[in-house]
Amino acid sequence: TELQQAINRAYFMDQLQLKESPAMTATEVNARIQLMQRLLGPTYGRLQFDFLDQLLNRTFKILYRYQKLPPVPAIVQQNGWELDIDYLGPLAKAQRYGDAQAIERVLGTATAMNETFPGITDNINSDEAIRELGEVSGAPAKIWNSKSEVDQTRKARAEEMAQQKELATAQQAGEAGQSLGKAGQELKLMQGGQAEGEQAA
Repeated sequence: TELQQAINRAYFMDQLQLKESPAMTATEVNARIQLMQRLLGPTYGRLQFDFLDQLLNRTFKILYRYQKLPPVPAIVQQNGWELDIDYLGPLAKAQRYGDAQAIERVLGTATAMNETFPGITDNINSDEAIRELGEVSGAPAKIWNSKSEVDQTRKARAEEMAQQKELATAQQAGEAGQSLGKAGQELKLMQGGQAEGEQAA
């Protein structure tokens, strides 16, 4: 009915639903998701800041006061701490979807520009970029190696490359030595033949 349609328009229902069509392109999907974020962003932000954050902080403090939670590690108590809440629901993920797209665009642009302007990718911390992209995309934490593991892997790779370089250098030096040895033998033979010719003359 017209009344139902008016209510749906008032609550942006016509703009918050993806078109059910197999011909819908990825660009159109992204555009509609961005539209949803713009429409829901202010409402979701107020709901999170004015209600959810306050409710969860209050609940946490009550549970902590009555020792219903595990004790806070000593190092955290010494350095001071405050509750930092990450929302993992579909709406929160949709809000962070724009961050993932922004990172992908920057990485793609930097890679393309690096062909014309070598070194431009040095501006990007690739480790932080991929970890941030994984976080905002909702990738499980168990897929990531720790920073110490990454450092060990890179150190082992660097040592292996250094060994390969040393072997290649030694091989080149050996080949050069063999070439010089052959050249010296040929020179001696030539000198010996020349001396014999002079004696015969």
